[in-house]
Amino acid sequence: MSHLIAAEAANPAIRWTAVTPDDAAILDPMPRALFVGAGGALALEDRTGSVVVWTVGDGQFLPVAPMRVHATGTTASGLIAVW
Repeated sequence: MSHLIAAEAANPAIRWTAVTPDDAAILDPMPRALFVGAGGALALEDRTGSVVVWTVGDGQFLPVAPMRVHATGTTASGLIAVW
């Protein structure tokens, strides 16, 4: 089964949308990754409710599937969710 997950992760994104950080909004469906236009801090919440602040650079793809991108604690901008 792990080879199927790896193959899917290697495929290019087929859908994307801009993300506005919001402490309450849920990303539905959760993206495969986030693109960061302008780096900074990125406060992400996973499906268990754990919030971690990531330090990200300009033009970085972050291969995570967050449930929320919090406004509180986020300074990065130009965020795009990809599937």
